[in-house]
Amino acid sequence: MNKTLRFWILTLITFSMVAILSSSLFSSYIVTKKTLIENSLEQNEVYSLKLSQMTEEVFESMQANLESRKLDVIDNMHDSKVLTDILDQLLISGKNFNSLSVIGSDGIAIATSPNVGIAGNKIDSHGVKEALTKKESIITTPYRAVTGRLLVLVSIPLFNSANNYIGMLNGTIYLQEDNFIQNILAEHFNEDGSYVFVVDKEGTLIYHPEKDRIGEKVSENKVVQNLMNKENGSKEIFNTKGEHVLAGYSYIAASGWGVVSQTPFDSSLNPLKGIILKMFLYALPFL
Repeated sequence: MNKTLRFWILTLITFSMVAILSSSLFSSYIVTKKTLIENSLEQNEVYSLKLSQMTEEVFESMQANLESRKLDVIDNMHDSKVLTDILDQLLISGKNFNSLSVIGSDGIAIATSPNVGIAGNKIDSHGVKEALTKKESIITTPYRAVTGRLLVLVSIPLFNSANNYIGMLNGTIYLQEDNFIQNILAEHFNEDGSYVFVVDKEGTLIYHPEKDRIGEKVSENKVVQNLMNKENGSKEIFNTKGEHVLAGYSYIAASGWGVVSQTPFDSSLNPLKGIILKMFLYALPFL
């Protein structure tokens, strides 16, 4: 009888200790998992905000570079050679444009730098038509130019002394070639699968580590939908590829673009197993 009682007492004590340890580890697992997710979301949000601020500063600099030579361009609208020299100098000093052009109010290209073979031709591309219609400073959505390149146009209007519209000064960014966006963002790719991408105001990819995806529409992505509503924040989602990710996102007011920094869900929780194992090993001697 004593032996049986001792057995049940020891069994009860052992069960109680194991239950206490298990509940402690499980509670720690839940709390640590939640903390890791929240930290990853916060880091991605802060990171996307930082990158969006950098990108916005570059856009402001690009537009300022165009504005700085606007008067020189206006004074030489009828001299394509002088205009070409101005554009050559601006292209070297600006560094962020892939090409520059001056287009008259009739849509005919007057000068370009570098020479892409369109000077003297009427340009009917989406971006040029938009700039001619609006007659204001714009940053277009991505489109295919007459050269076949996927690009974004940064344009400022040109008005003469009588305030008559005489054309536009344009800078272009070739999205599938080396450009300032890649210079800022390309290095932000980690071995854990984290990466950054950029979308325009219509949900089209402007930058992505996989270049063949640039120009793809991803407006179904919930984070992209928030960016299209000019929102900042972070969210746990399944992206358009069905991947479970933790994403931070930030809206760029200057261009209407959005920057998304995302980390695979599983990668964010990689430290979790190690943390729980250490807690178990630390508790084991006391148990």
